[in-house]
Amino acid sequence: MIVYLGCYTDEANPNGLKALELDQATGVMSICAESPVSNAIYQGLSLDGNYLYSCTGEGLVSFKVNGQADSQHILEQVDSVKLGNCVCHVAVMPDGNQVVFADYLGGFAGSIEVEDGRKSRRRERGVALGYENHIRGTRKTLHKCSYTNAA
Repeated sequence: MIVYLGCYTDEANPNGLKALELDQATGVMSICAESPVSNAIYQGLSLDGNYLYSCTGEGLVSFKVNGQADSQHILEQVDSVKLGNCVCHVAVMPDGNQVVFADYLGGFAGSIEVEDGRKSRRRERGVALGYENHIRGTRKTLHKCSYTNAA
């Protein structure tokens, strides 16, 4: 079984996306592929398991995936799209034709239509959130939420 893991990056550790082979009998994982995706902290896998979408901090990168650890092309980059300043919370819709995301710093969410792991020629649809964000300790409270169409 292949497990996809994303992490923060720096100069010493530039490969933010890793494919790990999981030995289901022992629970031991070993790296079988890496990709130099910057700050790939969130991933979304299509339901058919063919495409992996990873945030890069500034956008999304898509990969064609081959779930076999002995394959030379476990992670094959297909496309990348710049979307914002701090993209996170990536999810693939059940039909596989749309990827939804949120931008942590910009305070907006949106979706991108995709076909075969690539951004569709249709435009992305976004929802801008106008809010004041108050942080008290570890608790966040959002005030004055208003939704506008960013398309």
